Amino acid sequence: MTSKKTELFEEATRLSKRKQLEYCLPHLFSFKPYQWTLDYWKSTNRMKILVAGNQGSKSSSQIRHFIDLATEPKKWDEFFPRAKPRTFWYIYPDWPTVLEETKSKWEPEFMPRGMMKNHERYGWKPITHRHNFVGYEFNSGVRIYFKTWRSDFQSSTVDAVGIDEEIPFKLYDELSQRLNVRNGMMSVAFTATIGQKEWYDTMELRGKKGELFPDAFKRQISLEYDCKYYADGTPSPFTDEEISRRKAKCSSEREVNRRIHGKFVSDEGLAFPSFNRNLNVRAKTKVDRTWLFYGGVDIGTGGRDGHPAAISITAVRPDFKYGKLHNFWKGNKHENTTTTDILNKYIDMTSGINMTGNFYDWHSKEFFLRAQAGSVPFRQADKARDFGFDLMNTLFRNNMYHIEEGEHTEHLVYELENLKLSAKKTRAEDDGIDSLRYSLSSVAWNFDHVTSEMIFPVDEKPEVRKSSRHANPRKDSDADDEWSFEDDIEEYNELLGGY
Repeated sequence: MTSKKTELFEEATRLSKRKQLEYCLPHLFSFKPYQWTLDYWKSTNRMKILVAGNQGSKSSSQIRHFIDLATEPKKWDEFFPRAKPRTFWYIYPDWPTVLEETKSKWEPEFMPRGMMKNHERYGWKPITHRHNFVGYEFNSGVRIYFKTWRSDFQSSTVDAVGIDEEIPFKLYDELSQRLNVRNGMMSVAFTATIGQKEWYDTMELRGKKGELFPDAFKRQISLEYDCKYYADGTPSPFTDEEISRRKAKCSSEREVNRRIHGKFVSDEGLAFPSFNRNLNVRAKTKVDRTWLFYGGVDIGTGGRDGHPAAISITAVRPDFKYGKLHNFWKGNKHENTTTTDILNKYIDMTSGINMTGNFYDWHSKEFFLRAQAGSVPFRQADKARDFGFDLMNTLFRNNMYHIEEGEHTEHLVYELENLKLSAKKTRAEDDGIDSLRYSLSSVAWNFDHVTSEMIFPVDEKPEVRKSSRHANPRKDSDADDEWSFEDDIEEYNELLGGY
């Protein structure tokens, strides 16, 4: 009987200690991590990026990470090998968001509290400037200052930068310079609501040509596939029913891809609402010799100040009821292209193909003269933008045209998914689109077979992935007879793989 009472007492003591830890150090113990959370926390990459849907713990994971790094000196040699950290920046879009997040999330949910509020490491106090709140100072010696997109980022040296929301990419270079002296860390966590090309290339071109920051730690997190189970194997609140409920609240399948699956999509005022990556992009296949080929060339000087050139080669079935992008090329911002360069590229891409028609942007007379001198028979493209857009939407909607995967086609897919009708032509990212519509506009398409039943839905289907589950949850260790916060912090850190 005594033994049973002892066991019950020890269990009660253990639970009491755990509850105290959860309350006093919520950033460490109040919330179960997902496996991707642990991977993110453990990574010492100088750049770390989390892209996810809404309310999937991406921001919370980043906040907890920054509090942990600010208060855990044992991790400093690993994460900040050049020097002991002193200054972190945490960036939100505007100051109202800073105040809302710190008062509704940082302080009530994650900051040390209770008997740890004045601890030698975990203790903290607010930092003010001219009576205004600007950040937190921890007793460890690290300060976290909050900044906004409008802040002056010049003439400062920092150890870590945390960015919440999709920051305008033009600010990246200035922020990265602040980290150079101390080889600091940049962490970015956001839902792709703006869908900027640079962040798209960073996340959607992973492992492909054109990927930005290939050495960064990157995770694109789906609530449905990456958040069903915690790292210990126990189920999360994201059940099938909860995911279905959240999907039902999305206005379109594109919003499902953005809000649930963390994808880069755009659907407001799109020039090509009928384009659907999952329906209109396919693997490369062989072409029958009876097919006809049409080429389109958009002239561009490339380089940092000019629009890139682009070339599209379309293959059309002899019945004119179906076609596909057989080959595609687009220049870049790192090299300039002359009309001779573009013509030579076109000749190389069409080598061995009996071209039915070659069409070019007739604003470039120089290109036409060079093509004429090279005995390449180019004709003026139909540059009517409205007609070209309507034609392309009709082809995509009725499954009459596909983009074949290739080295450069992801750039074209990005343009098709993101070009807005309201975009000014001088600034629009549409060079690949122009070359494509030049190759399509003069084809005698046959729409006799098109019926209302054949029209495909516009909405995208989300990428199919399998959820990962860790089936063996870890067991809590027995408590020692003599207990201190420091001992249990070490114990529970071990249970979380160091976090």
